[in-house]
Amino acid sequence: MVSKVLVIDDDSAVRSAFKLILEEDGYLVREAENDLEGIEMTFAEPPDLLIALSGYGQAKDLDRSQEAGFDHHLVKPLNFTILCDLLSKHVAQPSA
Repeated sequence: MVSKVLVIDDDSAVRSAFKLILEEDGYLVREAENDLEGIEMTFAEPPDLLIALSGYGQAKDLDRSQEAGFDHHLVKPLNFTILCDLLSKHVAQPSA
C-alpha cells in the first residue's frame, strides 16, 4: 500500500479541489491535466490503485474502465465518502 495519488482531469478547478482534500488527509498528490500526461505519469510511477471518475455509468462504461485497467469506476458527481472509503481500504495513509 502507498500514499501516492494521481489525479487526472482536464478541469484545473477539479484537480485543485481533489488535491486540497487529499493532501489534507496526508496523501501525496500528483496532477495531470489530460489522459496522455496521466498515462506518462502512470508509466513513470505506477499507482497501486486506479479509479476512473466519469460522467458515464452504464454497464458498457464500467466494462471499458475495467478493460483499461482501472480498479474502480465512480460516476460524477463524486461522492467523496465513497472515494475516501476506497482510498482507506486500498491506499495506506501516511504518518502525520
